[in-house]
Amino acid sequence: MPSFTRGDTTRHTPIGVSGVVCDVLEVQKFEAGQCKMTMAHVRKPSHTKKTSQLPTLSLTGRYDEIGFTDKLSGSGWVMKKVIIIIGFLMFALGTPIFANDVRITQQLLTKLGYNPGPIDGSYGDKTKRALENFYAAQNKKFDGELSSNEINALETVFAKKNNSLNKPPFEGTAYVDKDIIQKNDPSDFISLEYVGLAKENSYDRRNKAWSTEDMFVFNVKYKNKKGTRVRVNTEFGNVKNAQRQAKRYAFVVGQMPLVLLRDVDTITIHKGKENFGGGNRDILVHTGAGDDLRRDGFLEEVIFHEACHTSLDHDAYNNLAFEKAQLSDDNFISTYALDFPYREDVAESCLMYFALKYRPDRIPNRIKNLILKTIPSRIDYFDKYVMFDSGTYIASLPKTIGFTELSCSAEVKTKSTGDGKSVRLKIFNNSNSTMLIHWLDYDGKRNLYHEIKSGGTVSQETSLLHPWVASRTNEACQAMGIPVDDGIWVIN
Repeated sequence: MPSFTRGDTTRHTPIGVSGVVCDVLEVQKFEAGQCKMTMAHVRKPSHTKKTSQLPTLSLTGRYDEIGFTDKLSGSGWVMKKVIIIIGFLMFALGTPIFANDVRITQQLLTKLGYNPGPIDGSYGDKTKRALENFYAAQNKKFDGELSSNEINALETVFAKKNNSLNKPPFEGTAYVDKDIIQKNDPSDFISLEYVGLAKENSYDRRNKAWSTEDMFVFNVKYKNKKGTRVRVNTEFGNVKNAQRQAKRYAFVVGQMPLVLLRDVDTITIHKGKENFGGGNRDILVHTGAGDDLRRDGFLEEVIFHEACHTSLDHDAYNNLAFEKAQLSDDNFISTYALDFPYREDVAESCLMYFALKYRPDRIPNRIKNLILKTIPSRIDYFDKYVMFDSGTYIASLPKTIGFTELSCSAEVKTKSTGDGKSVRLKIFNNSNSTMLIHWLDYDGKRNLYHEIKSGGTVSQETSLLHPWVASRTNEACQAMGIPVDDGIWVIN
C-alpha cells in the first residue's frame, strides 16, 4: 500500500486508502463500498395532487426520494420537507463509507463556514472536528459517526441559509413546461427482443426495498445505443402485457438526447403510483405514476430529469467547474435544487438548459429570461462539458487545460518540490487501455493513486508543484505533467 510522505496526507488519496472514483462508462463497483450513483426522483408541484413516499436504500446504491407537500398561505408557498437519506455505510461495521458522500459532507461544511480540511472524500480528524463544531452551533452533540443524519442536517441548514438570499424562480423544473419534449418527437428506439424470464435485482418503491426475483426481460434495439435492457415485473401477468409497458417506456427513453442514454443500462418497470428514479445506471418506472404523467403531459420531462441523474450526475458533481458555476450563479433554478445542491442541481438545471438551447421555440420568452438570469454559469458549464448532439451519445471530452504536459523522458529528473497552491485536477482516460495514475513524491518515486479504465475519469486534489504520471504498467510512462491551475488532463 502506498504511504503518505512529507505533508501530502491531506491532498492525495492513494489506492487502498479511500476515495475510489467510479469509471464513467462501466457498471459501477458497489462492492466494498467503492462507489455509488444516486437514484433520485423529481419534485412534484402541488397542483399535480400526487402523494409522496419516503425513501429507502439498498446496500448496492442509493435511491434518494424526498416527500413534500405545499400549501398557499398569506406569506406564499411554504415548503414542508421530509428528508430521509440512507446510505453512507455499506454495513454496520468494518466497511468503508462512500467517498463521494464524505465529499458532499465536506462541501457542505465548507460552504457553511466550517473547515473539514481538503474536500477529498476521506473521513479524517478534520472532518470529524468540523462536524462537532457544526453540531455545537446547533446546540447538539455529534456522536462521532458519519451517517445519513449528518448530511440531512447540513442540507437543511444550507437550504435555510440560502433561502434568505435569492429565491429560485421555479419549484421543480420538470413541471415548468410540458412541451419541451413532445410525445410525437422522434425516438432512437427501433424494436424489442424478448429474452425470457430472468432473476433480476431491482428496487421497488412500494415496499422500499431491493429484491431479486423473476422478471420479464427485453433487449432494446436503439439506433445509437447498445446494451440497454428493460426489466418488467411479472405482476403484469404475461409477456404481451409486459412487452406493451416495455415498448412504451423504451420509446420515451429513446426520445432523450443521446448523451442522456449513455449510462442507461436498464429500465425497470413496476406497477404503483410511486415516484420515478434515476441512477445506478437505471431508470426506475412505476406505471401508475407514469399513467398520470402521460395524462398531464409531463412524462417526457420527468424521464429527462431521471436520465440526467443516470448519465450526468457523476461527472458534474466530481468536476470543480460545476462547483464554481454554482458559486458564480449565486442562485438555483429551483427550490428543489436549492434544498439538495449536490443531488438535484444538475438534473434540475439541465432540463432548463436543454429547453433554452435546443427547444427555444417551445418555451415562452419569460421562461427563457428567467433561465438566462438565474444560471448563466451553469449554462456555460453545460456548453463546455455536455454535448447534446444527435450524432453521438457519448459526451465529448474537453481538451487538457490548466495542466502542463511533459515528455516521459523527464520523469527521471522530476519530483515534487513543495506544497504549492491546492488545486483540483480532473483526469480523463481517453485511451483504449486502463491507465495507472501515479503521484511523483518528494524523492521522485511513483505512488499509485488511481486505476482508470478506458473512458473513465477521476477527480484529484493536488498541488501546483506536484507532478503526475500515467502508465499502462508500472514500468512504462505514457503521459505526465504538472498542474498549473484547477484543470483537466486528458490522456489519449
